[in-house]
Amino acid sequence: MNRIVVLIGFLIAFGVSAQVTIKDPEAKKVLDAASEKFRAYKSFKAKFQFELESKATGMNESYIGEVTVKGEKFLIKSGDGKSTYNNGKNVWNYYADDNEVTIFTYDPEDDNMSINKMLNMYKSGYKYQLLADEVENGKTLTVIDLEPDLSPEERKTNQVFKIRMKFDKKTNMVVSWKIFERNGNRYTMSISSFTPNVEVSDSVFEFDKTKHPGVVVEDLR
Repeated sequence: MNRIVVLIGFLIAFGVSAQVTIKDPEAKKVLDAASEKFRAYKSFKAKFQFELESKATGMNESYIGEVTVKGEKFLIKSGDGKSTYNNGKNVWNYYADDNEVTIFTYDPEDDNMSINKMLNMYKSGYKYQLLADEVENGKTLTVIDLEPDLSPEERKTNQVFKIRMKFDKKTNMVVSWKIFERNGNRYTMSISSFTPNVEVSDSVFEFDKTKHPGVVVEDLR
């Protein structure tokens, strides 16, 4: 997945909670359970809402979308007219409004906002803490804050200073995550529906230019 699904993140102000200073064993139990749940799925399809808030510019934007995942492959269709295809080797970003596609080589290290990455990042380089439960849309949610485990000097330059993750308390299913940046940007990814182990062909994850007559291709590989 790409940043849209990881950021597939979500947030408000940092001042609402104290600084994370520990690796909370109760929080780890929830994170371990959620991570194991996702690793067991061969594929899944989810609908999401992405939100961006920027205090510096006053910009607020949001859109809905759908992601289909099978192993390392994924397809993201977002409400802003962009579709991202990834077959595990190449990525195609298709912009419907311009009928244009950009192709580049997939780099897993740049996949900062995927669900799988968000559910495993706590295992190295992060502190985490269980907060008070919250109730949203009739569901009781487990809330966990994660922070990069950095020295005071490193924290000054690291842009992301907190990630807030919420899980359905009954199922340990991830519901949302928020990424807090020091520049005031807040990224939120909320999962509205989730279907595990869907049947999907590998061809779904490759852009087919024959279905888009006249498409402009920019190949950056």
